Amino acid sequence: MSNNATSDEGHARCTTVAEARARLGQVCTVVGTYQLEEFTSKKAEVFRTWPVVVFPGDAGTVALESLWDESKLPDPAEIERWRGRTVEVTGKLHGSPPSEERFNNFSQLTISPVDAIRLAP
Repeated sequence: MSNNATSDEGHARCTTVAEARARLGQVCTVVGTYQLEEFTSKKAEVFRTWPVVVFPGDAGTVALESLWDESKLPDPAEIERWRGRTVEVTGKLHGSPPSEERFNNFSQLTISPVDAIRLAP
């Protein structure tokens, strides 16, 4: 577990993939750098460019909201507000896509719904 084990709201604080995987199905505060990542198909075609939190040391990512549902992509102004900044994102962690989604042939750590996002102290 990280040095700061809980967020200000009392949720577990995750700063590594291992910590996030240990909290699947639970509300957690994920800490890292807000970036955009290209998700590709098996044919190396870009499926979506989506906001993620990159853990410290570039040690894995968590997608923000369900990247399988394009309607959940934040608006460009919201993305630019946070892009490149160290953030804390609180929400429920998932390790696999919703089964009803059309493109569900790969897994990605995801936080959905996002309950809160703020600059990390």
